[in-house]
Amino acid sequence: MKKLMTIIFFAVSASAMAEWIKWSESPNGDESFVNMEQIIVQGYIRIFTDRKKYHKPTKSGEQSVENRYELDCHNQFYKVLQVSGFTDDSWKTLKFMLDPEDDGRPIRPDTAVELLADIICQN
Repeated sequence: MKKLMTIIFFAVSASAMAEWIKWSESPNGDESFVNMEQIIVQGYIRIFTDRKKYHKPTKSGEQSVENRYELDCHNQFYKVLQVSGFTDDSWKTLKFMLDPEDDGRPIRPDTAVELLADIICQN
């Protein structure tokens, strides 16, 4: 199933012209996007940006977030480099920006993170 979703993703994204490609939609309507044109590749390491647009604002008022990640495709490990929250759904009105001290974590199987890692690591 995961491989089929990845194949569908690449079939759809190959014809898309925009930088931001929708890679996921949750059952509650939250949409996730990744910028495939600005992935930094350093050996097995990928540095990339992911965006999420919430179907409904969060309790603290964010309508969208942008996250910067470092992903180790060989060791299946990732860490968060930066988190930005926005009060609008178009990533323009910044509410906060955090640079967490993240030691990272392994990618768990059968999760959205694993699907995103598969997409990013094939780039």
